[in-house]
Amino acid sequence: MTSPLASALEGGRGAYGLVQLGRPDLVGRILGARLLVQAVGTALAADRLHRHARGGLHALGGAVDVLHGTSMLGLALVCRRRRGWALRQAAGAAVLAAGELALAVSCSRHP
Repeated sequence: MTSPLASALEGGRGAYGLVQLGRPDLVGRILGARLLVQAVGTALAADRLHRHARGGLHALGGAVDVLHGTSMLGLALVCRRRRGWALRQAAGAAVLAAGELALAVSCSRHP
């Protein structure tokens, strides 16, 4: 059984992904699809995993979010036209990464 925080986090990620799917640009739609796949995949897998394994799943999700945020910061540095969008993406990725990593720690503390 997943925690309320995990449900809220993946629900928020999925909703954010759906919003991104509606963007007019291809990059935004691709990122939206990635967010949606990650949300659904994590939610489905977490229900089937032992608590310790769920911790690893959330740590992996957090790592993906950190990589995404880092790439968006790089984009913000080199592309003035997309800077605002990239910084918003980086901020969203930071929030999601923090949530995932908090869940990973929580799962490791309570075997």
